Amino acid sequence: MTESQKTNKISRRDAIKLLGAVTGATVLANLPSKWKTPEIARGVLPAHAQTSNPVFYSVTCGNNASFQASPFNGNAGVTINLGDAGINIDYLVTCSCNPLEQTVNFTGLGSFGTIPTGAGGIISVPIQIIVTPTNPILGASGQLNIFWWHIDQVFGCTQTFSWVIPGIIP
Repeated sequence: MTESQKTNKISRRDAIKLLGAVTGATVLANLPSKWKTPEIARGVLPAHAQTSNPVFYSVTCGNNASFQASPFNGNAGVTINLGDAGINIDYLVTCSCNPLEQTVNFTGLGSFGTIPTGAGGIISVPIQIIVTPTNPILGASGQLNIFWWHIDQVFGCTQTFSWVIPGIIP
């Protein structure tokens, strides 16, 4: 072996010295020029934070109604179990009625939407249902359904307004 092919081996002691010197130089190079008081961010969790359960709202529908004379004026609405104001409740309005037998005009709510609860967790919407039989001799019948639910819940309730408008011939 020639002299140029020989490799110098470093002892363990020299390797540890070299590693310590490099680490020290790195630490010194990254120290701030001026000492600052350490900043510690802290927060406080409520006492019940780890044991609280999710809030489940139950939706209770207002009274159903049936009528035999048109127009019908009433209230559509729901109540939330916790009585909080500002909770958004969704609704969907459907009509089980034969359009060939009658014309139904409904005011108070759109076909679907969202309404926030008021004081006491209550929603009350004045509604009017006008039913005009296509053939007054036969009369008309049907029902308007309003399905209410809270967005985070699977279940809700249905409020029903039904009618039987008698014809001339019983």
